[in-house]
Amino acid sequence: RLNREHIKEQIQETLRTLKTDYIDIYYIHRWDEEVSTYEALSIFDELIDNGEIDQIGVSTVTDLKMSEILETCENHGFEFVTVAQPPLDITHINASRYPGFDLNKYLELCAYNNLTVCAYSPLAGGFLTGKYTQNDSPIGSRRDQEGGEFDDKYISNDAWKILRSVESIAREIGATTAQVALKLLMDESGFVTIPIIGVRSVEQLRENVKATEIEIDEVYRNEIYKILKQ
Repeated sequence: RLNREHIKEQIQETLRTLKTDYIDIYYIHRWDEEVSTYEALSIFDELIDNGEIDQIGVSTVTDLKMSEILETCENHGFEFVTVAQPPLDITHINASRYPGFDLNKYLELCAYNNLTVCAYSPLAGGFLTGKYTQNDSPIGSRRDQEGGEFDDKYISNDAWKILRSVESIAREIGATTAQVALKLLMDESGFVTIPIIGVRSVEQLRENVKATEIEIDEVYRNEIYKILKQ
């Protein structure tokens, strides 16, 4: 809920729980359509003025809603949203999960308004680690458990082409498939991209963090973009 009473209550509970005086970034996670955009943002603007939060982030909204949020901030002199959290991976196919969500327009808004993009599902639910084949998936994996629902979210013919290209680049530069997929995403031009990685072990964490240490030549990057533009 994004009404005044609920937000105030939750902010105070969070501050007590974290034993801190302020919150660095407070995410609006899924928009509350029962509250006007103006009302919700005016409350967060007050919280910033009071020093209880430093910045506002928005997660899981459509490009149309993001446009409305940014326009409302500008028109009323509210503190601007600084962080956006969309579903995003190098295949750019996650937008289909949300009816009416145009990922390209969303990212254009982020670039124009200088928003940091904290991408969730940056490895497409594990698809971009290379652990799946077109006819097989490890027992107990997300694809094994979710079946067709997983494929609808993350996999297409172009996604398989991109995966094969990412695997080829990984072999060429001595990196893992996941590292290349993450680095390509971080190298997206127009805005700063910070992938939100999900790991099950310290080793997976180490592997993914090493994506920041590799360099991918423009020639390799263009191979991916050619597939995306087909």
